[in-house]
Amino acid sequence: MNKKKKYIDFEPNQRKGYPAGKSIFYECSICGDVVESRPEHFAECQCQNITVDTAGGRLTITYPEKFKIFK
Repeated sequence: MNKKKKYIDFEPNQRKGYPAGKSIFYECSICGDVVESRPEHFAECQCQNITVDTAGGRLTITYPEKFKIFK
């Protein structure tokens, strides 16, 4: 079953941080990879635009205008 992506609106570089959770994912508009917002371990997209450092509790987005958030 292929679920339709439900994109979440956000402001690039928002001060409150980006939405994260069990069913929230980040999609890179550069390489097309999808990264879990809360992976079990370190995760990044192929072009390294999106990096989730689970141990350090950090999300790094190199080009905020080049990614989407969806459920």
